[in-house]
This record gives sequence, structure tokens and C-alpha cells, in this order.
Amino acid sequence: MSTALDHQGTTSDNENSGYAQSLGNRQVKMIAIGGAIGVGLFLGAGGRMAAAGPGLVLSYALCGMAAFFVMRALGELVLHQPRSFVPNA
Repeated sequence: MSTALDHQGTTSDNENSGYAQSLGNRQVKMIAIGGAIGVGLFLGAGGRMAAAGPGLVLSYALCGMAAFFVMRALGELVLHQPRSFVPNA
């Protein structure tokens, strides 16, 4: 009965066979930048909500709905589907 970890705490070579690194340096940097931006937006929204009150949640919801409809319309344009969620659009 063997484990995946050897006595030094690292994985053995037979467990890593068939796997390769697939993320490049640039991709890892972009993930890190996205994480930093996301944390900044999350913390910034919390501070604004404390200062502005519940009205900010409503404005965020309205902006989110507008962004959703814009993205959906762009998706329809890209896919060239004639049916639409807006009649006569």
C-alpha cells in the first residue's frame, strides 16, 4: 500500500507522468491581475455601500441588468440568430 507522497513530502514521478504545465508565464500574470482588480472592486463596493446605503444596491442591480442585456444582444449578433428577446429588434 503506497501513497502518492514519498518520505520527503513530494509527489513521486509515476504520479506526475502524463501531466505537463499548461499555463504560461503571461497567463499566470493575467490571472493575478484579474484577482487584484476583483479584490479591489469587492472592497471598494463594500466601502461605498456603507457610505451610500441600500440605494447603491439598486443602482448596481440596474447597471448589471443593462450589462446583461447588452451582452445578450451582442451574443445574438455574433451567432446571427434571427430570434430575439426584444420584438422587432
